[in-house]
Amino acid sequence: MRSPWFAALCLILVGSLTAPAEAQDRKFPYEAVISIDGEYVRSGPGPSFYPTDKLKRGDKVMVHRHDPGGWCMIAPPPGSFSWILAKNVKKTGNDRGVLNANKVVVHVGSSINPDEFTTIQGNLSQGDAVEILGEKTFAFEDGDKLMYKISPIKREWRWIPRKALAATDSIHSE
Repeated sequence: MRSPWFAALCLILVGSLTAPAEAQDRKFPYEAVISIDGEYVRSGPGPSFYPTDKLKRGDKVMVHRHDPGGWCMIAPPPGSFSWILAKNVKKTGNDRGVLNANKVVVHVGSSINPDEFTTIQGNLSQGDAVEILGEKTFAFEDGDKLMYKISPIKREWRWIPRKALAATDSIHSE
């Protein structure tokens, strides 16, 4: 006869094996809602990455991937933005520009701490178009530099803890 501890261990193992299978069966991307009172969206997959925004219960996000450690890679929520050096952009209108250089670094912006933009998520190339949302001068080690606040670029992501989300297809109205 096996001990009750063995039975409990088996239940824990079965539970831990079925949860990842459910996540793997889900087709990406999928829509989810914030299921808690509020949660920070971050510039990378973990609490050490700076927050870029805070979403409230009921806000919707588009989940593109489940990452290790319980983090979900999401499309930047409405209001998200990034920063690029203005010297690399030729303005083509009040809120439009075209890149005049290659390998222009795109920094993830934060509405929580507007002076934080250390996370880099991509590069733009000469000829790429951007939507300019604003501008600001920042102090760098080698002097002040004008940067443009832009709409997030293609394939730019944010992260949120999976525990804060509920897939919209799993929500049932009562």
